[in-house]
Amino acid sequence: YFAFSGCSSLASVGDLSSVTSIGMSAFGDCSSLASVGDLSSVTSIGMSAFGGCSSLASIGDLSSVTSIGDSAFAGCASLESVGNLQNVKSIGNSAFGSYTYYDENNNKYTDAYCSALKQIGDMPKLETIGKSVFGGCSALASVGDLSSVTSIGNSAFSGCSSLASIGNLPNVTSIGERAFGSIYVYDSEAGKGEYIYCTSLKEIGCMPKLQTISSSAFEGCSALASIGDLSSVTSIGNSAFSGCSSLASIGDLPNVTSIGEWAFYGCSALTSVGDLRSVTEIGNYAFDACSNLTLRVLSNSYAEQYAKSHNIKYTYIED
Repeated sequence: YFAFSGCSSLASVGDLSSVTSIGMSAFGDCSSLASVGDLSSVTSIGMSAFGGCSSLASIGDLSSVTSIGDSAFAGCASLESVGNLQNVKSIGNSAFGSYTYYDENNNKYTDAYCSALKQIGDMPKLETIGKSVFGGCSALASVGDLSSVTSIGNSAFSGCSSLASIGNLPNVTSIGERAFGSIYVYDSEAGKGEYIYCTSLKEIGCMPKLQTISSSAFEGCSALASIGDLSSVTSIGNSAFSGCSSLASIGDLPNVTSIGEWAFYGCSALTSVGDLRSVTEIGNYAFDACSNLTLRVLSNSYAEQYAKSHNIKYTYIED
């Protein structure tokens, strides 16, 4: 642990071909470290192992790695790509997320992000994407195979403003709060901050096992035009799709029982929401500013009464 932590003049690391694990904060805050060589034998990368390595531009072969700890590469602002992760099963919270810097009085003064990270390779064995794993990766344009992922944590891809699509997620059962929503980025030099959204995200693949879409999961995804199979979803959280102004339709939602407040607020292109036969609760303003919307409902159902009381067009489902 902490083997080279804080060695701010360390610029390179030699042969690591025999190393099997990199411990907690092993190279943390090595701000001059630009590259790390052969890591082909490494199976685990510990918590904050390279956290705060702001000059780190490349990482060697990670094909043997099975676990990446919390904040392992947090704040690696120069890191552009991470290659072969074919054996990774777990990635910890904020692994490629923000890294907080403190002044001499231990007061927080800024956060750094992996803002240059453009690409993550296939991760076919990855099961869980933790909280804020890629939060603030504003250059991230593509993510490889996520076919084994079962859950996506809170703020996992928040503020990934260059991310255009996510492939099929056949095993995902839950998407956490703000998973593809906003992140607040503060500029200490300017003395102000702003919210960054996933404004380039156009498509999400099929998610046939998805049960829960949490609050603000896709809030502000203004380019999102389509989303896959949601037939197993049982609940849609507050503001889940708020501001998704390009979203034209939502398929059948036969198992959804609750739709939160502001869930589809401002989805101005939304023309239809599918089968709502099981809905028993729809929150305030859930479909406000959706002027082109038609709901599909059962006769004498809660959804029909909601549509009538909110002057929303509706058609009947043939039961």
